[in-house]
Amino acid sequence: MLANPFETGVGHFWGLIDTRDYMRARFGLVEEVLKLNNSPAVAPALDHLMDMLRLNRSDNMGLRDKVPALFLRLGRDQECYDFMKWWTTPDDDYDWGDTTLPHLSIHGADALESPGVFCGEYDGLGHTAMVGVTIGIGPLVPQEIIDQIRREITGSDAIPPSLVHRRDLSSVIGSLRAQVKQLFDAVHKNNKFFWDMLINPGSNLTAQPYAYSRGSVEEAQLALKHNYSSWIETPGAIAILEESRAA
Repeated sequence: MLANPFETGVGHFWGLIDTRDYMRARFGLVEEVLKLNNSPAVAPALDHLMDMLRLNRSDNMGLRDKVPALFLRLGRDQECYDFMKWWTTPDDDYDWGDTTLPHLSIHGADALESPGVFCGEYDGLGHTAMVGVTIGIGPLVPQEIIDQIRREITGSDAIPPSLVHRRDLSSVIGSLRAQVKQLFDAVHKNNKFFWDMLINPGSNLTAQPYAYSRGSVEEAQLALKHNYSSWIETPGAIAILEESRAA
């Protein structure tokens, strides 16, 4: 084992056999903290996950699937979108072992841009589903909720102030509806179980799949586990999904 892996092994902790137990134990801590299911638990859980990604850049443990929902639950929408977008950028030639390369280096990306980059066959199911919340399902809900959102959405650094205070949101709402539909269809194409499971989770919320294949029930269960709380905490999100599913 390295004399001090926190000095010489940063970025490679899963590749160092002797530090794997540390990573597993720290992930176990995150899981236990999140069982509290309240706001004070979310911030330290996110801090642990982000630091673990610093220690193990290639994310062999799949920590990136848990992170976006925690950003959203903390109201850190821009960081959520930047995080998800960065994970779409590395190509097959990206050297995960080279710690001099940019890592989680996207900042201030346009959360209202076309979501096509998230709609590929091999994009993460959870990330594709979460973009729908990040880009603003809120503006698609009834007017009485829009008025409330106008008062609260100024806290979202992913939404330009010029948009929040625009009197006529009809063109923006039309664009967002199209984007949400595009994301909805992409998720359904990649996993036909997820949306039904999100609306009627039942025992799927407590399922503990240890492996999955693309498009499987187990994949949907894991995505549900990672993201369910952020969906139900977003005003109007589930209602819009029910509307999209019925369309």
